[in-house]
Amino acid sequence: MTHPLDNPVYASLTGPHAALSIRCGNAVRYQAGIASFCGLPAAPASEDWANMAGLLAPGEAALFPLLGGGAPPPG
Repeated sequence: MTHPLDNPVYASLTGPHAALSIRCGNAVRYQAGIASFCGLPAAPASEDWANMAGLLAPGEAALFPLLGGGAPPPG
């Protein structure tokens, strides 16, 4: 069983802060102008990364605190 603090941004954006989020599949982020924090599942698949790319503007910074799934795939 996982704890919400294992992946706090994802837990927040898929729970209490869902109304402040933008979501595509398992990729979730705060609305632009609120925060640059983004969330993915603990072990994101390549599809999750692709969905996140669709939620970000070209050149936009994205922060993934405590994401344990490693670096994003190439591209």
